[in-house]
Amino acid sequence: MRILFVAGDTPEAVLPLIAAARAALVAGHEVVLAGAADLGGAAEAAAGAGVATAAVTARTPAEAFVDTGGNPFPVPQDPHERRVLRGRCLGRFAAWCLEGLPGLADRRRPGVVAGVPSAFAGPLVAAHAKVPYVQITAAPGEPLAVALAAAAELTPQLEGLGLYALPRPDLSADTPEAFVAALARLG
Repeated sequence: MRILFVAGDTPEAVLPLIAAARAALVAGHEVVLAGAADLGGAAEAAAGAGVATAAVTARTPAEAFVDTGGNPFPVPQDPHERRVLRGRCLGRFAAWCLEGLPGLADRRRPGVVAGVPSAFAGPLVAAHAKVPYVQITAAPGEPLAVALAAAAELTPQLEGLGLYALPRPDLSADTPEAFVAALARLG
């Protein structure tokens, strides 16, 4: 099976994907990890694990946290407002990734898409490709306020797919072994 992994916003969010991708490779699947052109140290970790990578945006996650003038958004004092800001910024980054992800999915024709909770482009590219989405939950999940703010930022992309909310994962897995087992359940 071909699997498209969608990277999250930090190298730490990518590491659980690399472990799952490596396990899938060992089990005989074809994998590619898609994300920003600069994955930081995660790119070297992916190469060391034999996991192919594909850049779908030249923008970085850090750029999503600055305004058009290059100034970092002020960090709100209120915890809820900080979560909304994080969600909006993650939504911006996901929108940039979605400029390249559908084309990659069309060329590679994955049988499944996988990502971490902060990779909000993952479920949307799975919806585009009409394949199951598996969420790797080894990383902490995002609070509801973050997910709602990301969805608000992704409204044009959701509407383009005929959706009104972020799709829920078809399956979730918290370890590489659980991910490979989930793949077996998908066929």
